[in-house]
Amino acid sequence: MKREVLEWHWLPVVNRGELAAMYCFDFLFIACRGPGKLALDNRVG
Repeated sequence: MKREVLEWHWLPVVNRGELAAMYCFDFLFIACRGPGKLALDNRVG
């Protein structure tokens, strides 16, 4: 195997990318789930 894969530097926990991973999954959830009842379109008009 390649040395880069064995060192685990690409994991968010190792390279201090936890916040980026959290935002990624949060926005993915919002994109899949939809805006819901808090959307501006529902509040205006």
